Amino acid sequence: MSYHYTRREVTIEYLAELVITNAAGLSECWRPASLNVEGRRHQMMLERFARGDVLDDRDDAALEAVGKALIADVEKMLPGYSGLILRGDTREDVYVNAELQRRHDMLLRWQEFRHARNQLRGKVRAMRLLEGL
Repeated sequence: MSYHYTRREVTIEYLAELVITNAAGLSECWRPASLNVEGRRHQMMLERFARGDVLDDRDDAALEAVGKALIADVEKMLPGYSGLILRGDTREDVYVNAELQRRHDMLLRWQEFRHARNQLRGKVRAMRLLEGL
């Protein structure tokens, strides 16, 4: 038996839509959460995300601070679990603690957004590079 793999090109339009949608979701789920994030830049970042402004370089440090805060929060609730969330498939875990489930979902949203944002940035840079040739 042989298998055929067809690679499909991910369009920049698809990536942009994915990043904007994920940013809005991250911004929305963050509002009711009370996490201790270093600095105040994350509030401005979340406001930009809610408006669809997702590639601003000023948001890089704030985005990382949000991730660190989420990881720290999960670690307080269940030591070692944040690593499992970030490295493994925990989507089917059963939660007794609703707050842990909320943090789990937020950490996954953060990770998915960060990944998609980096992909979009790479694609934009590649297009600019090719235009200059």
